[in-house]
Amino acid sequence: MTRAEDVSAAFVAGKRRMGAGWGAIARMTGAPERDLRRLYDDSWCDPSLRTAEELSPRDQVRAGLRRAGFAQQDAEILARLWHANGSRLPSKVLAAGIAGGGATYDVVRAAKIVAEQRGVRFANTAQGFALAPEGVAAIAAFAGAAFKGGRP
Repeated sequence: MTRAEDVSAAFVAGKRRMGAGWGAIARMTGAPERDLRRLYDDSWCDPSLRTAEELSPRDQVRAGLRRAGFAQQDAEILARLWHANGSRLPSKVLAAGIAGGGATYDVVRAAKIVAEQRGVRFANTAQGFALAPEGVAAIAAFAGAAFKGGRP
């Protein structure tokens, strides 16, 4: 994985002018999206610095999962699955900005194993990953007080 500090500001600016999103730039460089945005996006505000009322529901769930003891990347992946509300997502989407190349499946699979050990249920899918309805509810329960809304 590349460090965001090693990515040229000119490269990032050029890709942004071309209309590339931050997730796409993160995948191109192998650097975490959060770090790229922290360095090169003047309008970005780190979600960890905002109050609970200012966070999106997905950010609230991610913060709650972190408080429940999940690792940062596992919490990010599980919050993305929760936000999908049972829809099937490919590992490439779930691990965007976290892992690059062929490692995306391994990172998501590891997060799934950790979640299953803590009682989160997943739907059976031929490809990709999806939460069962009970899994969506379990993730919301893990989020606890940080989660103020209903379904995503």
